[in-house]
Amino acid sequence: MKAIIRPLSRCIFLIFGFCFLLPILYFIEIFIEIRIAFPHSDRIGDFNIYNYVLWYREFRAVNIEAKPRRFYLFCPKHVANFQLFKMWRRVLPIYQVHVLLFVGTYFFKVLRKTRFFWHLEGFGFEHEEFSCSEPPLSFTEEEEAFGWAELEKIGIAKTDWFICFHARDPAYLGRRENFGTQTLIENIRDCSVENYLLAAEWIAEQGGFAIRMGAIVENPLSEDIHPNVIDYSTQHYTDFLDIFLAAKCKFFLGNSSGITWVPLSFGGLMGAANMVPLHDIGHGNRCLFIPKILKNRTGELVSIDRIRALELGELSRKTNQKRYTKNFYNLLGMSWDENSKEDILDFCKDLMQFASGKAPKPLNKAQRAFHEIYASTNHDCLYAPQVGPSFARKYYNP
Repeated sequence: MKAIIRPLSRCIFLIFGFCFLLPILYFIEIFIEIRIAFPHSDRIGDFNIYNYVLWYREFRAVNIEAKPRRFYLFCPKHVANFQLFKMWRRVLPIYQVHVLLFVGTYFFKVLRKTRFFWHLEGFGFEHEEFSCSEPPLSFTEEEEAFGWAELEKIGIAKTDWFICFHARDPAYLGRRENFGTQTLIENIRDCSVENYLLAAEWIAEQGGFAIRMGAIVENPLSEDIHPNVIDYSTQHYTDFLDIFLAAKCKFFLGNSSGITWVPLSFGGLMGAANMVPLHDIGHGNRCLFIPKILKNRTGELVSIDRIRALELGELSRKTNQKRYTKNFYNLLGMSWDENSKEDILDFCKDLMQFASGKAPKPLNKAQRAFHEIYASTNHDCLYAPQVGPSFARKYYNP
C-alpha cells in the first residue's frame, strides 16, 4: 500500500506546486518579492550557528537595506529547541508555514531552481562575523526573572557562578523523536562524559558549579560526585534552561556538538575538547579548542607536518563530510583517541584564564606550530579560534 500512496502523494504535491504555488508566487512578485528558505533546524548547532553567521548578519545588514520590497519566509520543520526558535523569531522572519513545509518536501528540487528559493551556505570559516558582530539574542525581563527563579530551584543563586559541560552522546541521535533513525550510531565526534568529571570537580573546588548538559544521555552521573556538580540533563532538563544556562555560564566546556556553540549567540565563551575533525575548529576568537589525539597504526602521534601534508585542517567541499567517518581515517592508517581527564582538566584551567578578561598572552611556539595547519585562504587566522596552550605544549611542542 505504501508503494502506491507515496508516489501518488508526490504527484499530488507536484501538481499543487506547479498549478497553484508557483503562479501565486509569480503574481505576488508584481507587488513584493517573496523568498523562501527551508533552514536546518532539527539540530541545535545548525539552527543556531548558521542563523547567527548567515541569516542574522547577511539578512539584516544586506537584504533589508538593499531589498526593502523583499519579504522572507524561513520555514523550519523539526525544531530542536523551541526557546531558541522563539528568540530567533524576534530578530528574523521565521514562520512554520505548514502548507509550504508539506509542499516543499516534494517540490523542493523544483522550487530551489526558481528565484523564490533563498539559500545561504555556511563554510565554517566565518570567524570575523562571530568575533566582531554584536550578539543577536537576548532575554526579555520576564525571561530573566523566570530563568534565575528556575536556577534557584536547583540550588544556584544569581550571585553564584557556574560553567556548563557536555560530552556528545550517541543516545541523542538514537532516541530523539522525529529524527529519522532510532539506532545508536557510532560517530568519531562522540566522547565519554567521565573524562570531563575531573574538570567539573575542580570547578566545584574553586567555588563554582559545573552543570552537565544534554537533552538525551545514555547514563546519569554517579551520586558520589561533588554536590556542586549538577546532572541537569537527567534531573532538570527543559528547552528554556538549555538556552538560559548556556547563555549565562562563565564558559561552556563542550566538544563537537551543537549545544557548545549556543553561548556565542549571547556574547559568551566556549571551549571545545575532543574537537574533530581537524578542519572544524569552532567560530571566532571567543573560542578555544583542543582536538582528539590523532595516532597512526603504531600508536604514535601524527605530526603536524603529516597533518598539513594531508590537508586535514583545510576546508574542502569534497572531503569535509568524509572526515566525519571512521573509515576515512582507517584508510589513512589513523585513528582518534579521546582527550584524557588530565587533558580536559588542563584545558578547563586554560578556559578559566581565557574567561578572566585579561589580555591574551602571545601564542607559544607549540600553538603557533599547530595554528599553521589553518594558515590558508580557508581560515581567517586573525579571528580564528586558538588551540589550548597546555594541550599544544604537551603534544605538539616543536
